[in-house]
Amino acid sequence: MQSGGGQEGTGDPGQIRYRLLYLLRRGHVAAKLGIDDLARAEGLSASDYTALSFLEAMEPCSTADLARAERVSPQAAVQQVAQLKLKALVTSIPSDSDRRTSSVSLTEEGRRRFASIDRAARELEDAMMADLSPLERGMVLSLLRKLIASAEKLAPAPTEG
Repeated sequence: MQSGGGQEGTGDPGQIRYRLLYLLRRGHVAAKLGIDDLARAEGLSASDYTALSFLEAMEPCSTADLARAERVSPQAAVQQVAQLKLKALVTSIPSDSDRRTSSVSLTEEGRRRFASIDRAARELEDAMMADLSPLERGMVLSLLRKLIASAEKLAPAPTEG
């Protein structure tokens, strides 16, 4: 039985190159390697950059809010914030109403390092899409947003315990 436009079941191992999940994974790996290099130049990891990116947009926020936004477990977000605090990139102030929660914000150093990586990341994105017309760039981004929304419905975010 063939599906996906006759691409499967042809016996051609090269056909895997045209499968959606394979293409998404391959793009993710290539982009992550680029982001790893950019973040490393600032002494950070790609996951540090990702967390700083969400915090920059959401601050102040709780670690639970950060976990939901990043689609990671609450424990992973707590660990990430602890690492960022050790690097003096974020502050965490306990809530007056609930001592189990805290409000996380970027420090000036966190803002500076995030902005440096973010500028370079935008240049990387532009280079990745250099061969596309403005219309094609918009279409790629629109289609990726739709694919991600569909995928996230199928794979819910991690939850506690």
